[in-house]
Amino acid sequence: MTLGNIGTGQRHRNAQSACPICGGWDSLPRGHGRRCSGYDSGDWCHCSREEHAGSLEPNAAGLYGHLMVGLCGCGQTHHERAAVYVGNSPRGPRAIETTYDYRDEAGVLLYQVVRFAGKQFAQRRPDGSARGGWDWRLGGVRRVPYRLPELMATNPSRPVYIVEGEKDVETIERLGHVATCNPGGQGKWHFVEAAAAKALSGRDVIVIADRDAVGQRHAIMVADHIRKVARSLVVLQAPEPHKDVSDLVAAGLALSALVPLEGQKPKAAPEPPPKDGPLWDDEATDPGEVARPSIMIGHRVDLVVDALERHMGRLDDGLYKRLNELVTVLPSERSGAPTIRSLSIPAILPRVTRHVQFLAPAEDETKQPKRVAPTDRLISSFAHSPPWPNIRRLVGITETPMMRSDGTIISVPGYDEATGYLYQPSCEYPPIKERPTQRDAEDALASLVHVFCDFPYVDPVHAMVPIAALATVIAKSAISGRVPVFVFEASQQGSGKTLQGDCVHIIATGRPVSISSFPHDEDEQRKTVFACALEAAPVVFFDNIKGLFGGAAIEGAITTGSISQRALGQKDNVRAEWLSTVMVSGNNMTMTDDMLRRSLICRIEPPETRGPFQHPNLTQWVRQNRARLVVDILTILRSYAYHGYPDAGTGCLDSFLEWSQLIPGALVFAGGANVVLAKGSEASGATDESAAFRIVLRDLPSLCALRNDGRPMTVKAILSALYPPVLGAFADLREAVECLAPPRGNASPDALRLGKALRQRLGQVRDGKKLTCAMDRTQVRAWTVLDVAP
Repeated sequence: MTLGNIGTGQRHRNAQSACPICGGWDSLPRGHGRRCSGYDSGDWCHCSREEHAGSLEPNAAGLYGHLMVGLCGCGQTHHERAAVYVGNSPRGPRAIETTYDYRDEAGVLLYQVVRFAGKQFAQRRPDGSARGGWDWRLGGVRRVPYRLPELMATNPSRPVYIVEGEKDVETIERLGHVATCNPGGQGKWHFVEAAAAKALSGRDVIVIADRDAVGQRHAIMVADHIRKVARSLVVLQAPEPHKDVSDLVAAGLALSALVPLEGQKPKAAPEPPPKDGPLWDDEATDPGEVARPSIMIGHRVDLVVDALERHMGRLDDGLYKRLNELVTVLPSERSGAPTIRSLSIPAILPRVTRHVQFLAPAEDETKQPKRVAPTDRLISSFAHSPPWPNIRRLVGITETPMMRSDGTIISVPGYDEATGYLYQPSCEYPPIKERPTQRDAEDALASLVHVFCDFPYVDPVHAMVPIAALATVIAKSAISGRVPVFVFEASQQGSGKTLQGDCVHIIATGRPVSISSFPHDEDEQRKTVFACALEAAPVVFFDNIKGLFGGAAIEGAITTGSISQRALGQKDNVRAEWLSTVMVSGNNMTMTDDMLRRSLICRIEPPETRGPFQHPNLTQWVRQNRARLVVDILTILRSYAYHGYPDAGTGCLDSFLEWSQLIPGALVFAGGANVVLAKGSEASGATDESAAFRIVLRDLPSLCALRNDGRPMTVKAILSALYPPVLGAFADLREAVECLAPPRGNASPDALRLGKALRQRLGQVRDGKKLTCAMDRTQVRAWTVLDVAP
């Protein structure tokens, strides 16, 4: 019979689909009594072997039809029989002796281990669409320990026995004890490690080894996997001449006759463990080597990666995750400050092998699995498999005690679970009162005001800005929202603008501020802002701003809290979280409208003569008193939180609700001025962008009437009408356009930049006028101005 004359739903015999009745197929050699030319059709199996037909009669093709569901006419129930294979060679059908159900925590059947006559095993999962209702492949099925629901339901104080096979589990359970094992026999414990670790956590565990070399190696491997989670652990074996626990019990002996496995040191139960101490200690397997959990490398890379992630999350204290990549903390080469560094594949490899060992299956049962080095492909799979649920997320690093959102203080060095910050103190800090009074807060604020007493601020509100900046840096872990920009401005050089920012940074971190230049080119600005976001420094300081300050990249990062950029060598955009507090300095600064409303401005108006100074060398004085000043700012914040965040009537700074609810109120509670009043405004003289926009609304209708019969004009038409300039004609409009879209060199403004500036102001109303646009069939905008009724 050929494949061509098999009807719909019929499957021809081949090496991958041998006959379940006789175990043969059509292409086997003739003359050996194994060839079968039958096929499957629905619930029927047609077999050509007469010796398996019983009382069945052949059909016209000489085939015997066996019913695979229920009792067959040959006298057998075939779905309780299956062909057993070694490689692709059939060994004929075998009668099923027994089955062992593996169920999940909820009792749902996942798969069965089937034991055939002759002590042969196979595994199958329920599948209503498969013949007989079973699929003999377990691809993608979650593996769990045997009797998991019963194990989870028992009293945690009862010890658990781990043996090599299901028969031994049932032997121990008949004696009234709790037992489990993994499917597949020796060397397969890593398949069930995740579920077993949860079920065995904090329990007394007894591992029983079979009395042979392979069984002993398996028991030692199991013990290595659960040593970290078990409350106590001992490895035993049956005394000679008994092979396993079933043999021991069959001989009439009790479990108390088991003897310790030679060379295995028991893990005693803690007495009890310290509240904040470890629950386990490492034990050495070789002199000078710390015990490492083992992972058997196999074809299921997903299970190997999952096991590796669990071990690394538990054992490597210096490994963190951030922005969908694995990172660690290293000192900066430039300043020595701790910084976050991404880990490459070569950098991850030694960290992995320091904590985990990998084993390759032995070629046969008489040999021991050998240690192997993990491949680069495996390490790469681990490094590119977020979200890594067992590895800690690193938000940022702080060298100063910080405030949490619940008002408590991060004061213990190390990783803080509540905030995700790593606290690495750069000096020793005095203790902070748990319940500071309002008077304590007032005294602390007076001490901080004294730091900046030599600066000639224009009013007390501006004097609060550097203190608010310091409080923002130290309270950043308590503010999940965004924070404003702090601008230090003066009318002339040498007034102390940069010195203020430097003092804030020294108090917050212990080192001088790293100054950056602010790029005005949009592409360069995005690169700079993205690099700052990746570094996650507590402060970013742009000093001595020239020209207009602002732009889409810096404004978007401050408002949304993130910035996206395609990283070098990658196709997809990488999103970086913005955690830094921005400080800016400049003389008579001009700012975009959007940046102006995001800023608090501190202005200095120095007199003609200055001095004498209370702090002739301010930075040196701040370094000497830094620890006390940090405690002062934390005392203000802690006192405000302890008294229930009383409403100070400070108002809210646009886009910064959470910051407005903490920092301004804390300073007013301590007796300071309302720092929200220092926000930028048109009246402050800090911007000319709003005035330029008003000129556009005033003069654009005249330009449209003169050059385009009153119809809307495109950006290119506007620039063509204005450039080259005609003496005296539309000079104000030309100056306003250059303010909104600053030209490069002596060239006229760029059409793209001007179009973007106009789109940002689309629909805005000023002086009863509104900017609007129409779009033609080619999707080109034409701009005009409409009067708005009051």
